[in-house]
Amino acid sequence: MRKMFDKFERIDPFIKMAMECLAIFIALCVLMQVVLYEAIIPSGSMYPTIAYPSLNFGYRLAYKISEPQRGDIVYFKRDTDNVAEQQVYIKRIIGVPGDVVEEKDGVFYLNGEVLKEDYLNEEPEKLNFGPFNVPDGCYFMMGDNRHNSADSRFWGFVPEDHIVGKASVVLFSTDKEKKFPKNIRWDRMFTWIK
Repeated sequence: MRKMFDKFERIDPFIKMAMECLAIFIALCVLMQVVLYEAIIPSGSMYPTIAYPSLNFGYRLAYKISEPQRGDIVYFKRDTDNVAEQQVYIKRIIGVPGDVVEEKDGVFYLNGEVLKEDYLNEEPEKLNFGPFNVPDGCYFMMGDNRHNSADSRFWGFVPEDHIVGKASVVLFSTDKEKKFPKNIRWDRMFTWIK
């Protein structure tokens, strides 16, 4: 055994460093594929909670150890034949299995009571739908920017097995209206998504 360590000590320092870097790179790749989910947010459907464009990380294993909860912001895929809509979406879970969701004149009701939504920055559109029962194994998703969000109000419930992960942190965000370096939103970098 000692001979093996002696051989490793005699390896050229450059090769040793290259092997260590390769091991770190492989570990990061596994981490990105198994544990973390990275996404670029291309629209303002979750504004003001998540400004766009921004680079975010999510936690893939979040719902392997617990159930999705009302209020969680999640990444999910839609069940659609339209190739343009076969992308990953990010929305807030509003209704969980067994909930009754309804909207009357722009007021959203959850299980017959007005839902308090402190994360909205403007009055929602005056829509009417429901009441609908959220089926077992499905979730009702809505964007925080209701005027600019295609969500469960328009295309229905999202099956749990379509959820990719829970949104966790904003890594980087820019303002498309400004030029570099003033376009970097320093106050949003490395912030937890709530």
